This record gives sequence, structure tokens and C-alpha cells, in this order.
Amino acid sequence: MLRLTQGILLCAVIVALIAGSLAIADAGSASHCSFSSSLQWLGCLLGTYEGLAGGLIGAGGALFAGWLAWTGVRDQVQAERELSTAGARAAHRAILIEMRGLFDILNEVWRAIDLAFVQDQPIEQRRYRVALANSLLMSLPEEKPLKDLRDFTDVLAKEMEPGKRGQFIRLWQSIDWVYREKAGTGVVPDNDDGRYRLNLIRINLSHFERYLCAFDEGAAKEFESRTKDDVDHRGRAAQIRPLIDDAEKGKGAVVRAMPRQP
Repeated sequence: MLRLTQGILLCAVIVALIAGSLAIADAGSASHCSFSSSLQWLGCLLGTYEGLAGGLIGAGGALFAGWLAWTGVRDQVQAERELSTAGARAAHRAILIEMRGLFDILNEVWRAIDLAFVQDQPIEQRRYRVALANSLLMSLPEEKPLKDLRDFTDVLAKEMEPGKRGQFIRLWQSIDWVYREKAGTGVVPDNDDGRYRLNLIRINLSHFERYLCAFDEGAAKEFESRTKDDVDHRGRAAQIRPLIDDAEKGKGAVVRAMPRQP
């Protein structure tokens, strides 16, 4: 409808320009076309200035044809953009649906971890909750189902625009961090009562929640009531810059230990 309206307006403008140009030419002529009626006057102008009228009409037709070609390309580009946007939205929804089960399990694990760190609870209750939280880690999808989920959602994410796909990639990176701590391959303090690994996992779940919020704020609402660590999402350069700044100012100098006296 918009294109039709624009076409009608353009035709009216072209006709007005042609009539105006012929009227200007007629005004400078010795014999003017009498204005008895609009159609007779316009017919007189076309007959009297046939060559000029033909050129003007040809130019107007070329202008209209160019407009038709331009609007055709514009509408095609717009249609492709709308199709791409619709595809990106559909992919985004599909990813959230496919990952919903994983999000739910991570939330339950996080709930159990929060219970394990409740202050001033009876020792027996804390031991039970620590054991419960560690055992619930086993409910997370194993390597094969997790890989299948990642591969499938990665294919869907290719339909999204680069910025949203970057958020998706960082979301999966944070899930990888949770699984890395779940494997428990790091050094554990001798006096650990089972909460050391849980604390590391909660830190990485805090990263996960921040990345999920960036990817889809609605999906992250499930984790609003969880206890979160103050994680730093600045780039590595921003995190190490203060160290270099202090070094340039002469701060943080290492003092060499004095040798022992014999």
C-alpha cells in the first residue's frame, strides 16, 4: 500500500513538472495557448511544444522506471532483513527451550550450595547439606548429552546476529567453568569439609548468571534469589591495567630480602 501511494504521488509530481515546464515555455511564446479548460490547455501545450513535451515525458518515464527499480530492490532487502530477524528470534527461542532443562538443574544445584553455606547452622545439618550439594553435581548432564546439546544449540546460534552469538558463546564458556570445577581436578586444602569446591562452583555460577542475563534477561530471573559472588567481567587487559599503572608510579615494588648474617 505504501509503495502504491508513493507511486501515485510520484506520477502526480512528474505530470505537474511536465505541465509546469510547458507552461513556462508557453509564457515566453508570442502565441499563448488559451486556458479554456485544463485538458484543452494541456493538449494545446503538448501539440505546440511536441519536441519539448516528448523529452519531458521521456525523462519522467525514466524517472518513474528508476523509482520502480529502486523500490523493488528496497522492498526485497527489507523482506530479507525481516526474514533474517524472524529467523534470529526463532533461533533464540529454540535455544532457550533446548537449554531449559540444564538451567533448571543448575538452579537446583545452586540452591543446595547456598544451603551448605548458611551461617550458624548445626554441624550435622551443614554436613548433610554439603553432602547433598556435592551429590547433586552428579545430576548435571554427562559429557555426551552435554556435547549434543552444545552442538545443536551452536547450529541454532548461527542464525543470530554477531553480538547475540557472542553472548551465547560466553554463556557456554561459563558452563564449561562449572563443569571444570565439578571434575574437581584442582588442589583442595587439607582442612576442607567439602565446601571448597562448592565455593568455586558458586563463583562460576555467578559468572554464568551474568552471561545468561546478557543473553536473555527473562531466562536469568530464575537465579535472582541465589547468592552471587562479586565477579569481574571486564576484559583481562582492564583487570591487569591497574597493576601496570601502579608499577609505572613506583608502587608495589618488590623489596629484596636482606641476606642473613653469618
